[in-house]
Amino acid sequence: MKNTMIKESILTLVTAVEKRMAVYKKAWIASQKYADHALSKVFQQYHNESFAFSKQLMDDFKLKPTRFVEDKIVKMPLENVERDNDIYSTIIACQKIEELCKGSYLKAIKDLDESLISQSFRLREQAENQYMASNHINTLLDCYRLNTRAV
Repeated sequence: MKNTMIKESILTLVTAVEKRMAVYKKAWIASQKYADHALSKVFQQYHNESFAFSKQLMDDFKLKPTRFVEDKIVKMPLENVERDNDIYSTIIACQKIEELCKGSYLKAIKDLDESLISQSFRLREQAENQYMASNHINTLLDCYRLNTRAV
């Protein structure tokens, strides 16, 4: 029972991280049309980080994604990033996906069997990096609200 709960939490987390990767890819492309090279690099970094996180989780827990889990996760329309006409809206989309990931990491950590030491360490390390990224995006959002730069 506990093993199934852990597996489901990790699959949900992987799905959230993959959605994060998709949002940052779209944000990266959108930032290029705004000619904001510094912000483009930030989005590219978080896209690449998401890719690495997803692969690490799948390898560490020896999992394969399933459609069932993807249907359970909170839906977030990715077209908002493409459709919006300003960088502020793009950063808001990034903030929303960071909040989704933060919740998924917290649930996975709560459900994790602490006897899985190396997986537990990796999961906590990823959660810490994601938390810092979330704070960075919140700072960027605050700066764009004030019409300043913080990249």
